[in-house]
Amino acid sequence: MNANRILLSMDGSAQSMDMVDYASRTFPPAETVVSLFNVINKVPDSFWDWEEDPLNPRYVEYMKGWEDEKEREMRDLMTKAQQVFIDAGFPGDAVSSRIQERKSGIARDVIEEARRGSDVLLIGRKGASTLDEQLMGSVASKVLGKLRDLTVCLVGGKPKAGKLIVGVDGLEGSRRAVELAAKMMGAADPTIMLLHILRLPAEGRMANLSPEKVAVLKEEAVKGVNADFEKSIAILTAAGVSPAKITTKMVTGAPSRAGALLEEARQGGFGAVVVGRRGVSKIEEFQMGRVANKLAQVGRDLAVWIAG
Repeated sequence: MNANRILLSMDGSAQSMDMVDYASRTFPPAETVVSLFNVINKVPDSFWDWEEDPLNPRYVEYMKGWEDEKEREMRDLMTKAQQVFIDAGFPGDAVSSRIQERKSGIARDVIEEARRGSDVLLIGRKGASTLDEQLMGSVASKVLGKLRDLTVCLVGGKPKAGKLIVGVDGLEGSRRAVELAAKMMGAADPTIMLLHILRLPAEGRMANLSPEKVAVLKEEAVKGVNADFEKSIAILTAAGVSPAKITTKMVTGAPSRAGALLEEARQGGFGAVVVGRRGVSKIEEFQMGRVANKLAQVGRDLAVWIAG
């Protein structure tokens, strides 16, 4: 079995170290190769507000000192992050770090690096400069919008490792979500809930149907969900997840699928939610499904996995 290759986008924030801690407790050390990546901005934001001539010798001296300190701080953080993985049992030669000077822009540089053979990109939900705790950082937002062909894990807060919910809806996207959980985390034998939010046609559309017909429709829907659960369980157990650690749940009547997923995660103490990128509409294939998009926006205390 080939090792899973994970890329962590480090930005020097406390959130990026929380992401390191989560990843070190989530992935099986013997089957994972870790790359820590930072795009360093050699010019501070204050440059654009500098009132004096940039060629002033005092400014040049200031800039050189700022650059050296910034890079030194980042190297120290990278060393600390590498040690977290090593302490968690990852082989030293399976954990690497790289600092790159900004080229096309931080988000574009991260995306380009991720596409060089990574299986999943982990990025902090809130970057170093996000003032509002409820807002997603601009880099994370750009990466989610543009990186459609690769799995992204958006890490918010200090999520609990080893306990996750996988959203299952019978569509290709949810199958990818199950396969993602199996491939990336199956060997770590996590606790997994397979959750289906059953949405029947609006009551107004069933108003003219007899109670018997409505009951038949519900029964057929439940059968389809159970069959999907069985397929998902088979994928997970084949990857090493203990059957006793897999549960299934069907929720009906929820006004919002994303809301129901979040509520179940928080009520049950789950640290992660795994969903497919594609929504019900084919148009959403080119963007991001409504469920995935809403989870990314409001899941500020979770790891939100969006299967590419």
